[in-house]
Amino acid sequence: MPGEFKEPQQEPTEKQENFLDAEDYLKRVAIKDNNISEKDLQESLDRLSKLLGKVDYKDADSVEVSDGNVEFGFSYSAPEKELNLGIERYASKYSSDVDFNKDYFNVENWKKLTSLSFQSGDVKKDLLAFLPENYSVVFCPTKEYSHGAVDSSCIYILGDMATPRSIITLLHEMGHIFDYMNKDRVQIGGSLLHHGAAESVRRERTASAFVFRVMRPFLKDAQIKGDVINLLKNYALESYNLSATEEFHKIEKQKPYLERVVRRAEVDWQAQEQEMEEQRLWDDFLAWRKTEEYNKWKEKDENKNMDIPEEFVEWRDLIEKDKNK
Repeated sequence: MPGEFKEPQQEPTEKQENFLDAEDYLKRVAIKDNNISEKDLQESLDRLSKLLGKVDYKDADSVEVSDGNVEFGFSYSAPEKELNLGIERYASKYSSDVDFNKDYFNVENWKKLTSLSFQSGDVKKDLLAFLPENYSVVFCPTKEYSHGAVDSSCIYILGDMATPRSIITLLHEMGHIFDYMNKDRVQIGGSLLHHGAAESVRRERTASAFVFRVMRPFLKDAQIKGDVINLLKNYALESYNLSATEEFHKIEKQKPYLERVVRRAEVDWQAQEQEMEEQRLWDDFLAWRKTEEYNKWKEKDENKNMDIPEEFVEWRDLIEKDKNK
């Protein structure tokens, strides 16, 4: 089926639930201490950021890379002009932190990824096969930053594709696409006060789980596997956990007041809904008064002397009787 996102078929790394209570979910997965030292985390990031092969990026080329455990190859070309606006929009997000002389502000330094395949023994995967057909992947092989983002038709990667970190970042963004398109994805319910933070953490965890499902056959080396876990869980996800934890405790302190606000909003909404329903009924009643049915009804002796409010009451009774037949 064209445009269908083809999820990898390996079993998920953790048991999935169809419904999660927002407050319980945050307490269970986000509010906890990071048990890795800054030194160990940085060493993992450094290993994953190491070039596995030097690539002299041209307008278009095909590259083969091997680190002894995994072989992978990718090809690229110059991006089509219609992708430039998205690239410029993505790069502009960094304008407040860096100067415009950085290489990723120049669209000519960006490449479009046209293939990316992994092989370990007899196992080979074309990673771009998981993408919907209407999606593109563009990257800027900068050595200063590592980052990724996705919009409605493109994935943007800052980083050299000859590093494990860039590939993991790409897969993580692909995981967001799968999550968005998955009609059976886990739903966050329960407390509306904690829904936003819980949903943010859920999306990130789901995207990271996607990476592990895809990469499982290629993570046989214990150190590589540990480094990937540190990148996704103890680095990328940690900022979301910290943000969710701060918001959780702030809301808990203000919970009695916020719950009153929510209850008041619910009452106001119900009143508004009732008012809108009354208005819809009144409009239907006025429309009925212009029909032949109304004229026949009004000719009856018991209805001739009714004023409009009385007619409305009688009309509503007729409507209710028709519903109960």
